[in-house]
Amino acid sequence: MGLDYSYEIVTTHAGAENTLRVLTRHLHPDDRDRILDALGHGITEFEKCVQRNTRYENGYLCLCFLFPPDEALSASSDLLDYEDATGRVALSCVDLTLRLGEKYVLLRNTAVTTTMSLLFAQSPNIRETFRQIGQESDALLVTFDDEQDDALAIWPHEKRLGTSYFTEWEADEDADDTPPVDRYVPRLLERRNAEREVSSAAWEETNAPS
Repeated sequence: MGLDYSYEIVTTHAGAENTLRVLTRHLHPDDRDRILDALGHGITEFEKCVQRNTRYENGYLCLCFLFPPDEALSASSDLLDYEDATGRVALSCVDLTLRLGEKYVLLRNTAVTTTMSLLFAQSPNIRETFRQIGQESDALLVTFDDEQDDALAIWPHEKRLGTSYFTEWEADEDADDTPPVDRYVPRLLERRNAEREVSSAAWEETNAPS
């Protein structure tokens, strides 16, 4: 099997629509318009509306993202013949899945080929773009799934979090009726907060008066 690397954006249910609107700033105009039209129906109806109004196959929404060029992107065979007014290049197709919980929402952006997965790992501007989406939308967390054993946070800090990815939680047949994303996200946030506490303690120790 090939590689399926992805960037995951974690947000609250209340903040999901704003996160998607920020994400559209980094899409080809055609996809941007379709997503914004679909969002007019509210986040809970988003997937149904998208299925009626844009390319949607096998539960994935195929999107064309725009990224500032870097060495890895410039050498990619996955680029389209398009460049926007700011010089960003177009990469297609990235599969977006939306997992809705009662409290949390997960936006998973997955490379569709092994070569694109490697590009996700190698391009600093792709990583910076997803980090920027998380920051500008006030998301809770952004992670990079490079199919290792634990989640790699890239925003608000860059650190492995020591917990598995959502796909493993989603497949947990022994779980209760709580939506999978609502079981998964608290564990991620617990690890994120633990790392913040460690970083804060280290800063205080380093900067303590002698």
